[in-house]
Amino acid sequence: MKNNVLLKSFIFTVIVMLLFGLVASNSLAKDKIVIGAARSLSGPLAFFEENAFGPLYKMWVDKKNAEGGIYVKEYGKKLPVEVLVYDDKSDMGTMTRLLDKLIMQDKVDLIFPPISTAFLFAASAVANRHHYVLIGAEGGATSLSEQMDKVPYFFMVLEFSNHYQMPAMADVFEEIGVKSAAINFIEDLHGIEYSGEASKELSKKGIDIKMIKSTPPDIKDVSPILKEAQRLNVDAYISFTYPDVTFPTVLTAQAIGYNPKVMFLGPGGNFEVIKYICGADTVEGIMGEGAWNAKSSPAHAQFVKDFLAAGNKESQLDWWGQDVYY
Repeated sequence: MKNNVLLKSFIFTVIVMLLFGLVASNSLAKDKIVIGAARSLSGPLAFFEENAFGPLYKMWVDKKNAEGGIYVKEYGKKLPVEVLVYDDKSDMGTMTRLLDKLIMQDKVDLIFPPISTAFLFAASAVANRHHYVLIGAEGGATSLSEQMDKVPYFFMVLEFSNHYQMPAMADVFEEIGVKSAAINFIEDLHGIEYSGEASKELSKKGIDIKMIKSTPPDIKDVSPILKEAQRLNVDAYISFTYPDVTFPTVLTAQAIGYNPKVMFLGPGGNFEVIKYICGADTVEGIMGEGAWNAKSSPAHAQFVKDFLAAGNKESQLDWWGQDVYY
């Protein structure tokens, strides 16, 4: 009799524990998918949040939530998407700390990439350490391509400087008869890599690089550099800079009457907003890095229509990476 009572008591206890576990499990069931990001909402890199990947992830989240969210098989239903974004203030150390916080403290489900080649390089190590998949956006480090086997959780979407970009630029320069060039680059990973690859590719074509100068990413006055290139009478002026320097370069060249045969722009020349900042007539004939436009395919034409229909401005279009970011 005593054994039967003990057995029934044990079975009752197990059932209660199972029921309690089931209730607890249901109460802990996720009600949303949270994507974390450390992005530059302020500082010199904030331009990209407004005109590159920024408009796209917001557009995508709105679209997914309008569809009821993303279906999660584990719960047998769709979950809405929420994005938790911290401002890294365009500071790399702040970005890596915030990315750690998003993963370890906030325990976000997924992560979006930070801004710039150098920041992506640093974020790839953080993502790999925590085993979080990180797909890049604004940035493409050639040096990262050599280490991909060491960061298997990181994936790039933009081409590297030595893969299409600089070889193609050198081919075009040769085709149009460029014999000499001047290069200005910012002192960060992007500027260093692109100027280095450009120097190699131009030299292969016999193009004389008469000037190559580095400048801080936040330089305010580029007129001395432009005037030196003007004095050297080079055929091509190349600016591997970010928009905060790229746009003033165009405006300053216009102000001092400097009009080389070729002006080639890195990040900045690919954004539609350059026409609004520098003037549509001023930028006519300027070359820049890019990958697509509305005429590339019917799908690209539709993408532009959808982008504008989502409430974005034409000036926020990025003709380098937005199609692959999306």
